[in-house]
Amino acid sequence: MINSDEVQSKVNAPKDGSKPAVLKCNPLKSGVALEAVNPAGASMKKRAAEEQAKAEKAKKKKQKSGAAVKALGKKYYRSMVAEE
Repeated sequence: MINSDEVQSKVNAPKDGSKPAVLKCNPLKSGVALEAVNPAGASMKKRAAEEQAKAEKAKKKKQKSGAAVKALGKKYYRSMVAEE
């Protein structure tokens, strides 16, 4: 009796006007979500990427080549070895 269609239609009436749940985006990965949370976020992210690229370029320029490092190592070793 309880499981009859007439009773169930009155007990569990369908809800009108409900929207489906929206999947939220991660603002750290999505530019659109970042813009919604922080209007200045896009420019901050761009500036940070430019600074990172500049730092990497400076570091690469500062590094010595493998041959130069090897030569310095040999020179250091020769200076440390006791001459007889």
